[in-house]
Amino acid sequence: MPFEFRNRVLMRMNYFQQCADTAGWAFIKHQVELQKAIPLQSGSPSYPFGQFVDYLREAEGSDFWEVLEVVLSYHGDSIRAMTGSSAYSILSAPKVPKWQDLYLAISDVNEFLKESAIPYSLVMSDGVSRFEIVGTDLERHELMEPAIKLFNNPMLKTAEEDFRSALQAYRSGRYNDCAPRCGTTIEAVLKAMCKQKAISYNSNDVGVGLYQKVEAGLGLRKDLKNGLTGVFQLRNPASHGRGVEERKATQQEAHLALCLTASSALYLAEVAGMHTTPNYGLGFQEE
Repeated sequence: MPFEFRNRVLMRMNYFQQCADTAGWAFIKHQVELQKAIPLQSGSPSYPFGQFVDYLREAEGSDFWEVLEVVLSYHGDSIRAMTGSSAYSILSAPKVPKWQDLYLAISDVNEFLKESAIPYSLVMSDGVSRFEIVGTDLERHELMEPAIKLFNNPMLKTAEEDFRSALQAYRSGRYNDCAPRCGTTIEAVLKAMCKQKAISYNSNDVGVGLYQKVEAGLGLRKDLKNGLTGVFQLRNPASHGRGVEERKATQQEAHLALCLTASSALYLAEVAGMHTTPNYGLGFQEE
């Protein structure tokens, strides 16, 4: 982690601090510990923002990115959505960052990443509550952001969870875990298509067999099968048929699995009419 980049992020965080009160930062700290299983124990518990800064000052690798991702995810609208209340109903009505505070902070961090030539950027996921850190080597394929947005469709909730797990595995260097999660992502998309189009299937249908039911039900071109099911072939060496010595998936194979998954999901969703064009919150919202 370049020293200059880390310092710039921490300086930006200090400015961001005033956008929330102690109770608000305590809530966000709880979300980090809940979602990432990363305890923030250094510093004073009565000063949760300081605990974030202390952790980010020392964290390396995926731990740094995962904590930063959660910190830059919460603002008033997102917490109201979580609590189902029009008013803050948690932790004595904490003050949390407004949408425009969050948007500006993320824009600044992306600029720091670009200037430091660090191959990551924060990619908008659902526009008003969550952002995903993705390596720019993936973004160059122009697939990741549209796929992440696609999975905001409530019908694709299971696919979204699996795809996020695949991205996290790639980011953490757990390449053997990436292709299997990509495979279950496409399976979740196919099952969502079956439900929407009233195509008969069994809950235990998987892989190419599941695809063939969608293919028959929607009359898809048969010459598309190998391309749209390619991720199932990639995942098999990583998850099945292991001998005495486990085969290690490479970064390139994991990268290919993610790109195949994104492109296949986008095509299948388009065919099934599951593409939505929601408002991704590009404008500022008042709280």
